[in-house]
Amino acid sequence: MSNEQTWTTGRAEAQSESRVNELVSHVVVCLDASALAERTISHAAAIAAAFGAKLSLLHVVSPANDGPCTPDPLEWQMTRLQANAYMDEVVERARAAYAGAEEEVRGEVLEGDPVLQIGRWITDHGVDLAVICTHGINGVTLWSLASTTRKLLEGLRCSMLLVPAASLEDPVTVSRYERVLVPLDGSVWSESALPWAVQLAGAYDATLILVHAVPCPELTRAGAIPPTTEDLDLERRLIARNERVGRDYLDHLRARLSASGLSVSTHVANGGRVSSELQHAIARAEPDLIVLPACGGSGPGEILDSPVAMHLLVHASKPVLLVRTPAAGLGAQPGSESRESAPRAPTQARP
Repeated sequence: MSNEQTWTTGRAEAQSESRVNELVSHVVVCLDASALAERTISHAAAIAAAFGAKLSLLHVVSPANDGPCTPDPLEWQMTRLQANAYMDEVVERARAAYAGAEEEVRGEVLEGDPVLQIGRWITDHGVDLAVICTHGINGVTLWSLASTTRKLLEGLRCSMLLVPAASLEDPVTVSRYERVLVPLDGSVWSESALPWAVQLAGAYDATLILVHAVPCPELTRAGAIPPTTEDLDLERRLIARNERVGRDYLDHLRARLSASGLSVSTHVANGGRVSSELQHAIARAEPDLIVLPACGGSGPGEILDSPVAMHLLVHASKPVLLVRTPAAGLGAQPGSESRESAPRAPTQARP
């Protein structure tokens, strides 16, 4: 059984609709009837407005028992009615909060296993971005991600906005973003997140913060044999080279993006592990939103296989927009159509 309601969401500013909708045309918020999950709606509305996308709310009800027995019909009917009433209420509040918009949005109630139902609905309805809270009805736990959230992170193939529950404790409605941060490793794969970040920064006149963490070379240390003076000198020269090329890379990007009217700042982090340096850079920059590519220099793969991305996802104190670019849209050489004007990656730059 489904319950559909509509309200509207407007554009943050006039943009070319055909260009914008190439990235995001449909945003869905996954709700579990918790206050934490409901507070992610303002984030979803802000992103949908920036891209001129339609916005949907999704809630899945499951049988109370986990065994093979059929749930009591009367009890199940009451559960359905309560779920539909809940969706009516949420839609009404959302309609009041986001009045004066232009694009149709709906709310829907599904039945069954939440992960399976959400996955199927997203596939069937061509969703580009799913908005999910790290924790929901059970509140914040010792685990970084709730069980359902982690399963969706593993199973969904669309882009995702992961909102930390801790950032929602203060129920302030998000209407815009002022500082948008993008970690970049210099690869065309990591640059797939840039169009999303640029669109959001342009829509809200936000500062775009580009961060590059300098990878530290690993020297083989066999047994108790200490590195020689030559080894240490080589390590220092490699670090200096990586830092220089990383700065050149970000400077090139900043010049190109600033020419389009954006406010852009850059930061090169070094001195430790990439994941730790990025986390420190994020803490210093205090962004409202982190736009994170699902894959980097190693190419496409599962997000759980990327230790850097997973580290940021589970430790972030700010919402993380995880950009998954469809392989069909990228082809063998992602971004090849614009590489002539794009900056060289650090691995390709002048040593």
